[in-house]
Amino acid sequence: MSTAVAVIISVLVFGCIAYPFVRRMAGVRRESVRGRAEYADLDAEIENRVRELRESGACFCPRCGRKVNEADRFCAGCGASLRQE
Repeated sequence: MSTAVAVIISVLVFGCIAYPFVRRMAGVRRESVRGRAEYADLDAEIENRVRELRESGACFCPRCGRKVNEADRFCAGCGASLRQE
């Protein structure tokens, strides 16, 4: 009888100690799922912006990525040559 009581008490104590950790982990999982949805929205927004830039025919410096005009010979940001030799 005393062994059964000891087992029940230890299960209850373990449950009381573990319960807050389990609840916290459930919240973390919920947040990570919500975060993935936000990242998916952000990825779609970035892809749309990249597509718009490509379709606009904009030119960019190969060294620093700054937007440049087609007529420019050098990048105003880093000084790299923009002409193919």
